[in-house]
Amino acid sequence: MKTKKMKTRTISSNKIRKGPLVTAAVAVALIQLPFAAQAQLFLKDFSSSGTFNFLGGSWSTPGNVVPGPSFITFTGTSTENGIGTLWTGPAAASTVDWSSYGLANLEIAVTIQLDPSNTADNIRVGLRSGAGNQWLWNIPTSNFNTSSFTTFTINLGTPPVSTSGVPTLATLDRVIFQGDLGTADFRMQLQEIRVNLIPEPAVVLAVSPIVLLAGAILLKRKTRALAARKSHIALAASPSA
Repeated sequence: MKTKKMKTRTISSNKIRKGPLVTAAVAVALIQLPFAAQAQLFLKDFSSSGTFNFLGGSWSTPGNVVPGPSFITFTGTSTENGIGTLWTGPAAASTVDWSSYGLANLEIAVTIQLDPSNTADNIRVGLRSGAGNQWLWNIPTSNFNTSSFTTFTINLGTPPVSTSGVPTLATLDRVIFQGDLGTADFRMQLQEIRVNLIPEPAVVLAVSPIVLLAGAILLKRKTRALAARKSHIALAASPSA
């Protein structure tokens, strides 16, 4: 009797495990992409163009707020008694609805460099939903310096320093940047204002176990398939009559 020899092929365990792990990793990346896309809700980049849609108080005096190629400059006789507002949409009557997020999931970020002559000790940022309805949050100028641009972010879950009327996130029409209505010299350069959505990690974490479970199921199926294949190869390699 002759023994029939058959070539066997070793299947690397890395090939088995790679599929589910890659699948899980890609799934996690796809799940996180929507959060990354939603992170920035509003941006006014003064390094690209323009100034505020409206200027009031001392900032309305010609020469006190000067647009530049990289930022806008508060200079001249500009004081803390000034206000600038930005439309939330393409026109003055435009509104945005951020009511599904809630204040605690929003933040305002400002990028500023102080001028050495600045004596203002606070700036205020805010959101408005129609004339007379607004929130304002206070940011001390001690968070900035005179040597470089610094970005400071304030979570809007922080109690506002001022609330006027009955503001609502459902019909926001203005983003506000102003002084604290004092008389100190307001001297600084403002590069940009952003409103960001803070992603909720709990949502991502709640989905991640599902992704891991899917990977485990795929791995189990691969393992069973390999075991069956090895059994078939072993039977084929046994001595024939």
